[in-house]
Amino acid sequence: MNRSPFAPEVIRNVCDHMDDPTLLSMALTSKDFLEPALDTLWRDLTSFKPLLSCLPDINDLWIMEEFEPPIETQDLIEVLYPRRAITQKDLGRYLAFYAPRIRRFRPYIHGGIKINLSVEALQALQLASGGKPGVLSPLLREFCWPSPDVVSTLLGEDAKRQLSPYMSLFLGDALTTIMFDVPPELPLHAGSLDQALNRHPRLKRIAITSKSEMDRVFIEKCITSSPLEYLERISVPFVTAPMIQHLALRPQLNNLEVLGESTTDIPSLPTITGSATINGFFPNLRSITISRTSLSTLQDLLRCIPSANGITDVICGPTGKLTTSDIQGVIKAISARCNPSTLTNLEFSIDSKRGSVYAVVEEPLEGNTSSDVDISPLFGFGELRNLNLCLGDTICLTPTEISAIPVAFPKIRTLALGSNTREFRPPRLDHTHFISLLQSCPSLTELRLFFDTTGMIGEVVPGAPFQLATLEVGNSPIYSPSRVLSFMKANLPSLYYVDGPMVGLHNHNPPIFYRRWRWVNEQLPAEPSTSS
Repeated sequence: MNRSPFAPEVIRNVCDHMDDPTLLSMALTSKDFLEPALDTLWRDLTSFKPLLSCLPDINDLWIMEEFEPPIETQDLIEVLYPRRAITQKDLGRYLAFYAPRIRRFRPYIHGGIKINLSVEALQALQLASGGKPGVLSPLLREFCWPSPDVVSTLLGEDAKRQLSPYMSLFLGDALTTIMFDVPPELPLHAGSLDQALNRHPRLKRIAITSKSEMDRVFIEKCITSSPLEYLERISVPFVTAPMIQHLALRPQLNNLEVLGESTTDIPSLPTITGSATINGFFPNLRSITISRTSLSTLQDLLRCIPSANGITDVICGPTGKLTTSDIQGVIKAISARCNPSTLTNLEFSIDSKRGSVYAVVEEPLEGNTSSDVDISPLFGFGELRNLNLCLGDTICLTPTEISAIPVAFPKIRTLALGSNTREFRPPRLDHTHFISLLQSCPSLTELRLFFDTTGMIGEVVPGAPFQLATLEVGNSPIYSPSRVLSFMKANLPSLYYVDGPMVGLHNHNPPIFYRRWRWVNEQLPAEPSTSS
C-alpha cells in the first residue's frame, strides 16, 4: 500500500464524513488510511454484525434460527445460538484489534437489524472472554441499553428476563453516557442497571425512560443513591422531591430534562428560595426541558429553580387541555423564575399532538377574541435570540404588541408566535407591521406571524434586503399570490420556505388561502441562498 501525502488529522477528518463502503475501500488503499478508516467504521455500532465478522465462519461457530418478525416486514429475524464453545483464540483478533475502537454501542435496536445474539450466545462470549466488565468494548463511552420490551419482540419473553446481565461485557471504565428503559417487575434488569450506575460513578450523562407508575421507587433510588459528581446531563420521566434535592447539588449538572410519560402528578416538590441559591442549588444549570408533564408538575418544577440562575435555554410543553388562564400562569412563572440576563432560548408549546390539526374542525358560530394571551411579561428578556410560542389560537398580536417586540428583543433571530391551525380569525396586523418588524430586527431569519398581506406589492422597501429565510403564516389572508411573491423576491432574497394554513387530510377542496400560499412556496428556491 502507498503512503499518503496528507496529514493524519486531515485523513481522520475526511474519514468522519464518509459512508461505510467508502471507508472500507480507504482502509485497503494505504497504510496511512487503515487506522483512521477502521476507527471511524467501528466508532458507532448498532448491531453485533461487526463483532461476528471477526469470528470464525458462521457455519462453524453458530446455529441460526429464523423467526417471524413481530411487525410486517419482508425479512425474518435471525437469532444465533452457539454450535460449539467459543474459545479465546476465536476472540483474539476482535479483542486485540477492533474492540478498543468502539465508542458508542446501541444493540438490539429496531431499524432493519436482522441478526441478533441469543442469551446463550452472550453466555458463550462471556466464558471465552473471561467475563470482565467492559472486555468486549473497553473504551466504550456511550451505551444505549436495549429495552426489555424490544428484546421480547426480537428474542422472546425468556430473553427479556435474562439478557440484561450480559450487557456488562461492554461497559468498561471509560463509560460516560448510559441510556436505558425501566419496565416493571424484571429483577435481573433492575439489578443490572443498579450495578452499572454504581460501577460508573464518573458518568456525565444519564437518560432514563419509563411508562410505568411502578418504577418510581427504583428510578428515585438510581438517582439519589449515587454521588453523580461528574453528571452534566440527565433525562428522566419524572422527578420527586428527593430527586430534585439531590440533583440540585450536583456541581456539574448543566442540562435537566423531564420528559414525562406518566399522568400522575408528583406532589411536594420543594420551592427553592433565594437563600437556597447561596447554598449552591443548581450552580451550573444552563438548560431545562419540561415536556409531556401536567400543568401542575410544570409549574412546580419551575418553582424549584432559583431565580438567580444561569439558565440560557428553557423548553416546556405541558400536556392536556390548557385554558388561557393556564397558559398565562406558565408565562408568569417563566418570567418570575428565569434570569433575564442569561436566557437566550425560550420555547413553550401546548399543541404536542400535531395530528389533531389535520382533522376537519367546525368553527364555532360565535368567535371569541377575549381569550388572547398577554406575552408582555416576557418583554424583559432582552437577551432572547429564539422565542417560540406555539400556543394554538391564543396569540393574535396587536399593533402595539408587535411594535414593542424589536425594543424588547433586539437580538432576536427566531420569532414564532401562535401556531398553524385551521381556524380563521381576522388578523390585527397587516403587511406594514410585517415590514416594520423586519426593518427593526436585522438578525431575524425565522418568523411565524399571522398578518394580512392584502396591501403587499412588489416594491423594494427601506432596509431591504432582509435576512429572513423561513416564514410561517398560518391562515394569513392572501388575495394576490403574484404580488406577494414579487415582494418576497424584491425584499427577501434568502427566503426559501413559506408555510401556509394546514388542511385536513380528508378535505379534497382545500381553502383558497392554502392554495395561494402553496403556489408562493413552490415559486421560491428549494434551498437556502448561499450568496447572503
